[in-house]
Amino acid sequence: MKLKSMPWEERVWQAFVRAAAYIPPAVRMEAVTLVVEQSEGLARARGSETVEEPDLMSAAAEKVPRAYRRVSLQILQEQGLEVPEN
Repeated sequence: MKLKSMPWEERVWQAFVRAAAYIPPAVRMEAVTLVVEQSEGLARARGSETVEEPDLMSAAAEKVPRAYRRVSLQILQEQGLEVPEN
């Protein structure tokens, strides 16, 4: 199954893959699909051909299931990505 439909910054994609591993398998694929779609939509809306850190972080803050959002954002932050303030 192909998840990405456009290029991602490699560092951003790898951080997302590591964070997604902490989402329970029962909801992981749905959450990952939603975050990828939202991230790519945000990148396109900016006129970018590549998904960048702000796209992922905004999408993750909105689309990761609430029960797993905090840990996912914490892992992304540990990977060196900047978590947006709410």
